[in-house]
Amino acid sequence: MVTSARRRFPLSIRARVTWAIMLTTSLALFAAATAFTVLGFFAHKRVIIQDTEILCQAMAQSLDAALEFGNRSDAERLLRLTFGPQERVTEAWVLDERGEPFASYAREGTPGQTPPSVRLEDASRFHWPTLEVARRVRVGATGKVGGGILVRIQLGEMRDQLLLGAGVTLAFLVVILGGTFLLARAIRGRITQPIQDLQEAVGIVSADKRYSVRVPQREKDELGQLVAAFNEMLIRIQTRDRELESIREHLEDLVDLRTAELLDVNHQLSEAKERSEEASRAKSTFLASISHELRTPLNAIILYSELLRDDAERSGDRQTGEDLGKILSSGEHLLALINDVLDLAKIESGRVHAEAEEMDPGPLAWEAVHVVEPQALRSGNRIEVEIREGCPPVRADRTKLKQALVNLLGNACKFTRDGLVKLSVSSSHDAGKAWVHFQVQDSGIGIPPEQMENIFSEFMRGDAGVSRAFAGTGLGLAISRRLVRLMDGDIRVESEVGRGSTFTIHLPAGTGVGADRPLDSANPGSVRRGDTDET
Repeated sequence: MVTSARRRFPLSIRARVTWAIMLTTSLALFAAATAFTVLGFFAHKRVIIQDTEILCQAMAQSLDAALEFGNRSDAERLLRLTFGPQERVTEAWVLDERGEPFASYAREGTPGQTPPSVRLEDASRFHWPTLEVARRVRVGATGKVGGGILVRIQLGEMRDQLLLGAGVTLAFLVVILGGTFLLARAIRGRITQPIQDLQEAVGIVSADKRYSVRVPQREKDELGQLVAAFNEMLIRIQTRDRELESIREHLEDLVDLRTAELLDVNHQLSEAKERSEEASRAKSTFLASISHELRTPLNAIILYSELLRDDAERSGDRQTGEDLGKILSSGEHLLALINDVLDLAKIESGRVHAEAEEMDPGPLAWEAVHVVEPQALRSGNRIEVEIREGCPPVRADRTKLKQALVNLLGNACKFTRDGLVKLSVSSSHDAGKAWVHFQVQDSGIGIPPEQMENIFSEFMRGDAGVSRAFAGTGLGLAISRRLVRLMDGDIRVESEVGRGSTFTIHLPAGTGVGADRPLDSANPGSVRRGDTDET
């Protein structure tokens, strides 16, 4: 219930400041008044005890003879003379050496009471509203304890004084609280006014989104710094809104401008694409035409050169036969160059497509080896073929795969002299997919590391020394890789200068029957072919 009431009637910050000052002042005054009263009570009691002790000491000097000779009347007279004038003392006793009452005194109107059984000692006992003070009396020259004095004091007067002091304190407390309330009302405005200003500004900003409002900065203290920070925040928000409004006003213009620019760019790209396609068609037409025009007379040159060389050899004209052989070799090289350029143009124009079929990789590998065997013999190289058992059928275009293998084997034989060229066919599984690998490894000159990144680029033939030492167009590897990628495969290379190179064709495996058929049944004879002494 208290919680719900607080939520229903929340206190304002002014009321909280006033209540905080009032409660703090009240607690401080109450603590001071309580401490003052308690300390005054104990101080007053101590004074009474000290006064009573002095009277007891003075009386003890006169009780020496009365106790020693048993004179009760003298003892009672001394009690009346000593404690009669003391209004606080209501009863007093003189005790003998056994602690029994020897003489007594009782103020008029006070009923006589038997003293409590006490030991002869110097002590004081307090039982509200009674205070008892006891002192021993020594007699004779030896100073032995011959008796004692017991005085009973009523503290009713002290209670009246305490009540009077409490009343006066309460009156002062009320007066001080009234002054504190007036002071709190006077100073709370300086404390709470900046907060109220902030509250009003927040309400205006939240309700009307009016960021032009400002809170007056009355002081330079922490609240003043808070007000300054709030005003700075409003300035930034107002500036941001102006910028957003300006952007919003020009946004349509910007959109129209960007749209026009994009349309213009698209139109330019479309024209560039059309020009590129026209240029590509023109290039393809030119290449097809020029290749036909070049290959027709070139085939005639090759044919007549071969016929003339045979006639020269039959007639014994060795020198003419060698010259005609050089012409024939140059013509064949030129024809291969024309064919490579034409193949590259067809691939770039997108007119080359791969027709995938499943085939046994063994016979295809031997077909490629048979094509390059003459080139290997001319270079003094030995070709080895290794077909691992269990290779599945490969899924590829037979003609294009054979062309890629012939290119790789031809390069290996060209850059290797009196060495070994090895073709290995194997298979593997990667990520749940079967692959067939054709690996061509040679012991030739190798490829420098700086040329590895561009080895599959068009017309890439290494440094000038290699270009002069080995003939070629630099298109074989580029064409081979593009053909293999048309069949969803790839070619990778590893090489070390002076120790040879390894080119590997990776192609997806098929699922046809006959994948486990041994290679020897497809190609009888040894798997080592191409030794220089076999042909």
